[in-house]
Amino acid sequence: MKRELLVMLTLVSVVACSSTDDEVPEQVFKGEQLIQPMPLPGGTWERFIYTYPDAKRINWGLVGKKDVLEVVEFFGEELGDLAAYRMRQDKADAAKCASFESELLDTVVRNGYQEMLWQTQCVELETERSLFSYHLSISGHDSFFVLSRRWPYMPKQSSKNAWLDYFSDVMLCDDRLEARPCPY
Repeated sequence: MKRELLVMLTLVSVVACSSTDDEVPEQVFKGEQLIQPMPLPGGTWERFIYTYPDAKRINWGLVGKKDVLEVVEFFGEELGDLAAYRMRQDKADAAKCASFESELLDTVVRNGYQEMLWQTQCVELETERSLFSYHLSISGHDSFFVLSRRWPYMPKQSSKNAWLDYFSDVMLCDDRLEARPCPY
């Protein structure tokens, strides 16, 4: 996977560095884009991509463990109300739990987009395992994005901190709008 990422970054760098701004193919960077720092914290991750008519989902699985980072882009969705989305998601998650807690950590406007970060804790009905998750939702103009980092156990504080730092570096941008610049 590191090799795949290196090849992709090299290709983008070669195209960008070997061309003038007018020569960079338009399809390389076009429209609203979710920017995620790489590599992901905590080890080696495998990527699985699923596409649907109205969404794209990327599941990152930590090799050798059941840890997951799920990234979902809902195309053209008018889900913009972050609080309403959180309530729906929490209700669906709580239905699988003997006990469930949800805590809002932050709401912010970054680069012109509304974001909401919250955490959930669940004691699973079937296994009685304690589960922990962070969720970041971003209301875009073209799409709605949700990132969910799920642990099948209670993580150490150092792991939680690493993922909070990671989520603070995730951003949405739009190369069509000067008010929402992309970092490339």
